[in-house]
Amino acid sequence: MRSINHHLPVRISIAVCLLVPAAAVAGGCSGASDENKAGNEKRDKPVELVLANHDDSSEVVRAWADAVERLSDRSVRIRVSNNWRQGESNYEQATVGDVRRGKVALAAVSARAYDEMGVTSFQPLVAPMLIDSRELERRVLRDDVARQALAGTEKLGLEGLALLPTELRRPVGLSRTLAAPEDYAGASVYAREGKTARATFEALGARPVHLPIEQWFESVDGAEVGLGAVRARPEVARRGAEITSNVVLWPQPMTIVMNQEAFDKLSQSQQTAVRKAFEAAFDSESRLVGDLADETRDVLCRIGAQFVAAAPSQVAALRTAVEPVYRMIERGAGNAEAVATIRELKGDAQPETVACPKEQVGASAPGSASRDLEGTYRTSFSEKELTDSPQLMDQGEVNDENWGDLTLKLHGGRVRLTQRNDRANSELSGSYTTHGDAIELQFDEIGETFALRWSLYRGTLEFQRDEELGVGPTPWLVKPWRRVH
Repeated sequence: MRSINHHLPVRISIAVCLLVPAAAVAGGCSGASDENKAGNEKRDKPVELVLANHDDSSEVVRAWADAVERLSDRSVRIRVSNNWRQGESNYEQATVGDVRRGKVALAAVSARAYDEMGVTSFQPLVAPMLIDSRELERRVLRDDVARQALAGTEKLGLEGLALLPTELRRPVGLSRTLAAPEDYAGASVYAREGKTARATFEALGARPVHLPIEQWFESVDGAEVGLGAVRARPEVARRGAEITSNVVLWPQPMTIVMNQEAFDKLSQSQQTAVRKAFEAAFDSESRLVGDLADETRDVLCRIGAQFVAAAPSQVAALRTAVEPVYRMIERGAGNAEAVATIRELKGDAQPETVACPKEQVGASAPGSASRDLEGTYRTSFSEKELTDSPQLMDQGEVNDENWGDLTLKLHGGRVRLTQRNDRANSELSGSYTTHGDAIELQFDEIGETFALRWSLYRGTLEFQRDEELGVGPTPWLVKPWRRVH
């Protein structure tokens, strides 16, 4: 047995469609109420809405989707379609276009992208170094200032339904530290869609570079990304990327918007459900974002990510350097008042700082087995998937004991790997040790030692080949492993 391929978290897109049961097809794709068989009461026709989401996971919108179903007595079902427009640079604007044209009914779209489409009401929420903690983001998103921002989507003919919290974004230095204005001078910095981000880096003397998120670390001196992006590319952290721990550039609140015609087809009670789901889901979404942020920090600390702090004088200099961006923002209708409201909510609170707790630094020493990994994991892939894997080292790996249903058990430094398909069954036992995110597995019965990088995220275990560590067989890399016990 030799392998499974490391995958980045699968990007997920959410598409929207309106479907009704076969019995109701004659009535069209409408959410209007209809009488039950007894004719005594009216019930809403079931509707399925597909939500387009560029992200590789539906976690950020899952609580909202569940709240819609609950509040509508399950007459509205939300199906999240992930990896929407994956690999595109301007996917936010393109996704909004998909909703406006009715290609999809719902979409999750970052608030920062709307000023590229003439909607400036979200700019105060992503102003540089203004909302700089998770607690402040929560307070702002529950305030009228957020509701006024969301109303700006009407200009695009959209129904704005929710503004959800997501992770904070910090500078990540790749070829240099990004702690003071002079560090940005002449630097190329990856940035996502949004005039505010572009104006911020230009004010700092940097050159913003717009790439697909999958390429954020390529051929640039630095980037503004969430810690999740660094976690998804552990090799970037190991190469010495430096995360500025006490500088939060901005949050990235996520809107959920709906095609106006699709919204109008819903019954009144269904419309109420999709509007009120934000309040019902907010606390759950906020806790999830916080838990994921803490978990991601712990993973980065374990793999040796570097956190650097900007000196107070450097932070002050950054704030002074980005003042022209505020003058741009405040030209938008109502934006000056919105910025003032956010500053009032903020008070004298300090920026949220990220750092490694002492007990999480070097938690897995050489020669030991990380307790984080202990458990039973399963994966499954076909012979063709093994053959077609870009990780395949040579055709000798394509044999009947290297594909099928695989089960991996890790416990107390011992490893057991079983494999079965309709042609062969096999089993290997041995020992393993970890050091940070590196794992070494010794199978004495076949006289082989394997070494791989590992990443465990919400029950999904992924391996990555690193030739500097040793041999990393392809069957360990083809697909992720799911924890079952």
